[in-house]
Amino acid sequence: MRKFIRILFVVSLAIVLVTASAGLYSYRSLQQVPDFYTQALARPAAEPAKAAYKFEQEVLELRNDVHREGDWQATFSAEEINGWLANDLPVKFPTALPSHVSDPRVAISTEMIQVACKYADSRFDAVVSIGAQPKMTAEPNVIAIRIKQVRAGALPVPLANFLEQISEHTAKAGVPLRWGEEDGDPVAYITLPMNQPEFEGKTLRVETVELRDGALFLAGKTEGE
Repeated sequence: MRKFIRILFVVSLAIVLVTASAGLYSYRSLQQVPDFYTQALARPAAEPAKAAYKFEQEVLELRNDVHREGDWQATFSAEEINGWLANDLPVKFPTALPSHVSDPRVAISTEMIQVACKYADSRFDAVVSIGAQPKMTAEPNVIAIRIKQVRAGALPVPLANFLEQISEHTAKAGVPLRWGEEDGDPVAYITLPMNQPEFEGKTLRVETVELRDGALFLAGKTEGE
């Protein structure tokens, strides 16, 4: 389940990285930063450590739950996720991010999940962010991530030209996807990797991915074969 939790972040980060690579040049607009990102970075040092520990405990509890037959569910708050990103990601996965990317953070509302990070290379230095709406589809274990907005600073960035690059980037991370469209917005369709060796002899189904005020809710079912 840890890999499942990372999928939303991996796809979002891939979009952020590819978008940033396009190159943008309006300095003043680039320097604007989303309010949620400023607030997340301003947290006292002790808070991320506590939140990260709680996040790890909840992931472990979810992992234990999905090994047992029956219904399961979990809720992860944005505060817990940000605590893990601030406290554990740099230590436990120091090579997970490219050298020019740092300090990823998230914000979650009922409308969308936002992911932002600092991006700095020889061309520009800015905070790049995306807003997306995840939901499960009628296909078993297939999640749709609708991309609502992509920005570098305050500048909106068209995404259509970079979909193939994003697919390549996520495939390298072991997260293949296909693209669709909903009301003009690109939608990434991802089959969640629920057929892991540790679950041999069982069928896992993720039935609900729901955005709540400040939290991500997951629910599903484990059945014996």
